[in-house]
Amino acid sequence: EIQKLKGSIRVYPPIWKYEQIAEKAALKNDYEGVYNAFEAWENASYIVGGEEAIKPPSWASLPGLWAEMYAYRRVADFFEFKKTQFDPMYNEKYRILRKSVDTVEKIVDMLDEHRGSWSLETLTDFLHVSTWATTADSIKYG
Repeated sequence: EIQKLKGSIRVYPPIWKYEQIAEKAALKNDYEGVYNAFEAWENASYIVGGEEAIKPPSWASLPGLWAEMYAYRRVADFFEFKKTQFDPMYNEKYRILRKSVDTVEKIVDMLDEHRGSWSLETLTDFLHVSTWATTADSIKYG
């Protein structure tokens, strides 16, 4: 299935042209601490049922967070290589920004209304609203 995915995006060869060795080298250069954990994990020898050794993880089998970071790094490298000002996420960022203007204005009004009279409840409400957006993003994208 990964081979099908690679074949369907050959339009972007700089992203997929690297083999596993080159990917590991890039990961080592970009994320030294992550690579140390990855290398220890990859070199570990586990036995399943006393019979089969688990294969070392491939790029496609990495945990989601590291795979996503690595994929975004490669996309960023691709666009840096092209020396373009194109942001592939611009439309999504702009749409979210436009939708959030009313919410931000309401938060600013709330802050002005309670200026000088911060209570624990007001602070808690403000922090709840502030962290809600981060949680919503992680649910939507993660």
